[in-house]
Formats: sequence, structure tokens, C-alpha cells
Amino acid sequence: MFAQLQRFLTESMGEFSRIQWPDAQETIQMTITVIGFSLVMAILLGVFDFAFLSGLQNLFNIL
Repeated sequence: MFAQLQRFLTESMGEFSRIQWPDAQETIQMTITVIGFSLVMAILLGVFDFAFLSGLQNLFNIL
């Protein structure tokens, strides 16, 4: 059992050494992209929510 654990850990460390980690500039760019996309989606969802709410309220006021 310990041999399997040691093999797993050794192979895992080998895999980690092959990963190409992003540099600081790439990380900043990706983070800004994700935050920007999230803000745009939040605004769009808020606009749609407001539009549907207003439409339903107007519909029920007419009825």
C-alpha cells in the first residue's frame, strides 16, 4: 500500500513539473478578462430581470 502511495506521489510530482504555468502578465490578463466578462453578464442579467419584471407588472396592472 505504501509503495502505491509513493508511486502515486512520485508520478504526481512528475506531472506538476510538466505543467506550463502562466506568467504574471498572463495571469493578470486572464483575471481582468474573467472579471470583465462577469460584470458584463451581471449587467445583462440585471437588465433582462428588470425588463421582465416591468413587463409582468404592467401585464398584471392591465388585467
